[in-house]
Amino acid sequence: MKRFRVAMDIGGTFTDFVLYDELTGEYRTGKVSTTPKDLSIGVLEGLGHLAKDLSDIDFCVHGTTAGLNSFLERKGARVALITTEGFRDVYEIARGNRPEMYNLQYRKPEPLVKRRDIFELKERVLFDGTVAAAEDMNASLFRSAFSPVIYEMKDCSVGIFNDKAKMLGQSAGLPIFLGNLEECIKKTIDMYGLDFFQEGDVLIMNDAYMTGTHLNDVTVFA
Repeated sequence: MKRFRVAMDIGGTFTDFVLYDELTGEYRTGKVSTTPKDLSIGVLEGLGHLAKDLSDIDFCVHGTTAGLNSFLERKGARVALITTEGFRDVYEIARGNRPEMYNLQYRKPEPLVKRRDIFELKERVLFDGTVAAAEDMNASLFRSAFSPVIYEMKDCSVGIFNDKAKMLGQSAGLPIFLGNLEECIKKTIDMYGLDFFQEGDVLIMNDAYMTGTHLNDVTVFA
């Protein structure tokens, strides 16, 4: 019967353990020396002291302080950072922590990950990749636009809605345009009916009272 839940931390000097017995409510703790050449040796030794049969362990979680130290000291393997598309430079800009805000001579520490090792990934929220699809649509809009207002100023937004006018995903555009689209789609469906639309249809509208925040807005339904 699986009855134990274990948490451990592999430190630079010691590996620490906490075991919880779900059957009796008992807690046990342990400590062994970390084995740098093979961290698993110390882990298995410590687990063996706490549980006679490792198959009784139902849940196990660990932190690797040794790995974190190696990373911070720049002694480990080359590391890559994967981030949401469009955020590649956020880590290097490093505006989240400014310990000496008014020091004109302050220099930010050298990033732990070089820019060449930072890779962008299209964000995916739903299981079917709906958000990624919205980003692809946004990129296509930028590539095909004639107006610099779109391809340079990025003055647009892309959203994906279901037949109930509920938004399923959006691109990284200006959110002000998405705020009223739900109501716009509802009115459009009420006006034409769902049966009016066929696959591949495109509807372009610039009714300021239905589809935009001011007279120059253009809304495209596809």
